[in-house]
Amino acid sequence: MVINCCGACDAKERNKQEQVNALRGVSAAHLEAKIKAGLPTCTCIFNFNYYYLATMAYAYSISDQSAVYFLTCTVVNWVDVFTRKDYADIVEDSLNFCIEKKGLIVYGYVIMSNHVHLLIQAKHDNLSDVLRDFKKFTAQRIINAIEVNEKESRKRWMLWLFKQAEDKEIKQVSYQFWQPDNHAVLCFSLSFSWQKLEYIHNNPVRTGTVDNAEAFKRSSAADYYYGKQKGNVKVEFLDTIITTV
Repeated sequence: MVINCCGACDAKERNKQEQVNALRGVSAAHLEAKIKAGLPTCTCIFNFNYYYLATMAYAYSISDQSAVYFLTCTVVNWVDVFTRKDYADIVEDSLNFCIEKKGLIVYGYVIMSNHVHLLIQAKHDNLSDVLRDFKKFTAQRIINAIEVNEKESRKRWMLWLFKQAEDKEIKQVSYQFWQPDNHAVLCFSLSFSWQKLEYIHNNPVRTGTVDNAEAFKRSSAADYYYGKQKGNVKVEFLDTIITTV
């Protein structure tokens, strides 16, 4: 069978970003289906597809521990946990703890029903460590809160979704609350940081939860609208951003 080139080989003459863009939408499943059907394909695409996946994984990781990042922490299976006040309070309390004790800087945030958007930086160049501790602590606290909440009608369902493994010998159950990735986006400039902050604040507006961003309580939008702290998390305004040049 003659193997026709897919055209991606020409990408060798382009820069890396263009190579990535050239391969968007090329799925391994699609290629596998073509091979099974005996249709012509191009072997070079596998190398580029692997490069694309590797590049995307790197692109959404924290590579600069001192920089500002836009992050998304998402609940496993997109469960609407934060419709309950008690669970959202745990997130805000933990953010404040990380601010006071771990050197976290929060420029903006919003707590939606099943995910949290953050615009953050670490004073001690250890953002990955701080974020890891934040997710670990909040996961444990929220799971515990669900377990002991007698008024939680969704308890069994949520714990079943969060359940990951059971050790039958010691009868221990472990749960995963947060999805492992954070979809970290490096904010390479102040203007880009403002773009992400606007996206964060307008999340509740886009979902129809509120008409005005500043009306949403679990957000830093009101802080920026009124020019002072109005929410429950101690936010630093973007004009105080720490540069890493």
